[in-house]
Amino acid sequence: MKSFRNYLTLAIVVVVFIFATLKIEAQQVESDWSKCPDGSAVVRCATYNCPEGDTNKDGQCTASDEKSKLTDLRNDALCANPPSGCGQVYYYNKDGKACASRIKDLDFCPIKAGDSFTPTVTPTPTPRSVGGIETQTAFCLSLTATPTLGKAPLLVKITAQGQDPKGEITEYEFNFGDSKSDKPQIVRQKSRFASYRYEKPGTYTLSVKVKDSLGNWIDGGSACSKKIVVTANSSELPKTGLSSGLGLALVGAFLSGVYLYSKFRIV
Repeated sequence: MKSFRNYLTLAIVVVVFIFATLKIEAQQVESDWSKCPDGSAVVRCATYNCPEGDTNKDGQCTASDEKSKLTDLRNDALCANPPSGCGQVYYYNKDGKACASRIKDLDFCPIKAGDSFTPTVTPTPTPRSVGGIETQTAFCLSLTATPTLGKAPLLVKITAQGQDPKGEITEYEFNFGDSKSDKPQIVRQKSRFASYRYEKPGTYTLSVKVKDSLGNWIDGGSACSKKIVVTANSSELPKTGLSSGLGLALVGAFLSGVYLYSKFRIV
């Protein structure tokens, strides 16, 4: 009898353990934001807090919304939820592309892009230094260029956006990628706004790097790179003047006319 009770107790313990393990695994699957939909690993994340909601009506919480703020930035997938209860968390792969996002969608927070999520305890922040060596947490968020397609000469207006939650982006490096021009192609400046005129037809790669508060230059990856396509200007007028062949033909026709007139003219 005692042996049966021991086996029964052991069986109950095993069943409880299996059930708890399955429940933990299910919870991990439901809250697993460590991978992108394509299976690639998430290398960093960013939380935007939008207490006023989606003020620019683009369906997202970004730096362009009123009173929005970057409240968490990590080199992993453990970004905290927006403190106001309204915002969006973006997940980036190694190419710098935002491959997924999660949102807090309440009645006062009309953000519809992404999946809803359950608030969790704010995780421990990513260390700013490892072994006494400062680590980089800033990155280039986006690059906009207007227009990206047009006829030569094409004037392109450029806007870059970088973030450094532990300080400020101190400088931007614009690379216009125009090997057909003698103009400087790499320009470093404090302003995130720039412009460039592409004079000749071709396909160019425009890219941006950012400099964080520690003095590190950070490549923007695909998130801060644009293709610029410049086509030939078909509205140009053809060159004026006659070709040598046409000129000789006209002279010949004129002389022939004079000869025929002098030979067959009526007196």
